[in-house]
Amino acid sequence: MMLFNKGNSDFRSHLVMLLFCILLHPVGWCQNLVDPVAPVPAGRVGLRTLSGTIDSILEAENVPGAAVALFTADTVFFVHCSGYANLEEGRKVTPSTLFRVSSITKSFVGLACMRLVYEGMLDLFSPVAKLVPEIACYNRWEGDSPLRVVHLLEHTAGFNDHHFSNYNTSNPDVPLLDGLMRTTSNRVSRWKPGSVYSYSGEGYQVAGCIIEKVTHQRFEQFVDEQVLKPLQMNRSSMFLTPEVLDSLATGYDRAKMPQPYPFVFARPAASLHASLDDMVLFGRHLLKGFRGDGFPLLPDSLFRRFIRGESTEAARAGYPVVYGKGISVFSESGHTWFGHNGSDPGFASMYRVCPELGVGFVVLTNRFDKFGLTGITALKRSVNKFLASLYPVPVKAVTPVACPDDVPEGVYVACNSRQALFSWFDYFFNVKLISRHDDGLSISNFPFGEKERMSFVSRNSFFAGDDSLSVAMVFRSAMLDRPLLVIGYDCYWQVSKPLLVFYFMIATLIVVVMITTLLSYPVLVVVATVRWFRRRTGWRVLIPFHGFFWGIVLLVVGVEAFAGLSLVEMGRKNTATLVYQWASILYFVLTVAGFVVLAAKIVKGGNWFARTLWSAYAALMLTPAVFLLFQGLIGLRFWHF
Repeated sequence: MMLFNKGNSDFRSHLVMLLFCILLHPVGWCQNLVDPVAPVPAGRVGLRTLSGTIDSILEAENVPGAAVALFTADTVFFVHCSGYANLEEGRKVTPSTLFRVSSITKSFVGLACMRLVYEGMLDLFSPVAKLVPEIACYNRWEGDSPLRVVHLLEHTAGFNDHHFSNYNTSNPDVPLLDGLMRTTSNRVSRWKPGSVYSYSGEGYQVAGCIIEKVTHQRFEQFVDEQVLKPLQMNRSSMFLTPEVLDSLATGYDRAKMPQPYPFVFARPAASLHASLDDMVLFGRHLLKGFRGDGFPLLPDSLFRRFIRGESTEAARAGYPVVYGKGISVFSESGHTWFGHNGSDPGFASMYRVCPELGVGFVVLTNRFDKFGLTGITALKRSVNKFLASLYPVPVKAVTPVACPDDVPEGVYVACNSRQALFSWFDYFFNVKLISRHDDGLSISNFPFGEKERMSFVSRNSFFAGDDSLSVAMVFRSAMLDRPLLVIGYDCYWQVSKPLLVFYFMIATLIVVVMITTLLSYPVLVVVATVRWFRRRTGWRVLIPFHGFFWGIVLLVVGVEAFAGLSLVEMGRKNTATLVYQWASILYFVLTVAGFVVLAAKIVKGGNWFARTLWSAYAALMLTPAVFLLFQGLIGLRFWHF
């Protein structure tokens, strides 16, 4: 009661003002993360609008909970925690709520390796085969282009990404080597290490083994002690301890059904648990490192190596969009950002810092389902729009130089698919065409894309497209001995245009013939049945079509069964994966049987036109079956291939 007597009027006025500010503050009770003297670039109204936008997105995208923050190196000027960390318990999201940040883990494993470099315990250009000879890695260019540690960290080893069976939903402590022994198909260099970027968590699993070999301790312990603690990220941990579980958000799918915790064998690629306040602290450390105020873990020279790629020809030639040692570079909204994305069943997250603007942001959510849908893209878009209102993109005065005469024109196909198993899709859906015209060069999607002018701004063939924001590079790769086009993180190598057009034509014909077979077979069955009742004949003509039709139906059933699985389910032996395995086998058997029957019919005789027509039909039906067989997709065991 003494607080409200006359002698405490000043205190009462301050108390009332404090309560008033808290009620009106756009980020509500999440004030504890915000610097009370931080300048607010957009004012309270702009921040309140952003808060409302975030809440609207969470409702529209069915996201249970999210934590969002905007910051500079010195201040945190926006924090918004909304929704629930656990719907069943009614536990709300706070700045201290832990989220599974998945692939963001790579930033901290990369820093752990850089710490070992700083301490003289690791050389990034050491051959992997000498450091961990017990791990089977297949590189047919090992003699002149050995696989090195830097290739693992910068995703330039040429490895496939994680196998579907990477998820292990029961044991968080499986030794890294045991996880690697589940399959060796991921650790095959598809091109000379260092020539092409292709994202692969498998490389980080090998890097985790190297950390353990060098330090003689679990990589989780080394990262916790030598990276997280020096960065003062005291809530975050690589371990799934009881304390972590108490603060960890529950992951949900789009129906807000809780998902099992996504244990993975490749823990160095995706096992960090971090809170919003810790991730903001990490982002502020990065911004201070960029502006030269010092990064806590590394001297400036090693910090610069951490944030930049150095293993590819494009990186050495000065291409700006290259992956560092666990940190990505993004060209977005007219500015260069550094950061990483992360997603696993139930969780999606990202962080970004922009040295040019001196700002950064963190977005953490607990929704990600088997369709890869989450609200985080919409959340990022709203944050980018807000920051663009604070820092408008200046009109760039681009002074194009004359287009070099030696820029290789032609057709380029994406060559850095994360899984070689499905890389053939790129030949139909990810093709670029570079062509020369009167006033320069243009680029377009092949074969029907709209052309976009290439405005060269340096001899290295950088260009800004029609939106003046894209960056690309065209050069002849000495390592691949062929022209290479780099756009962002996508790499394309040149292929023969006539050959690609031939592929398109054959693929189009096959699709048309298969669809025609599916649509016409039921009609032919009805006609043949009527003829059979009238003349006791008519069914024999359908014999070759039985195999083709039912083979296609089975293939569609198998693909549909697999497509409906979650990431965790894809790598397990279950009804759906078994359905795909046997449906694909039966598709191949029935298609071959239909081909044999039709071939026998053709051999027996008939006029030349009919024989030619049926021969073409039989060949078009058999071609995809043979192609899928040689691609390894017939009888594929997704749980172990």
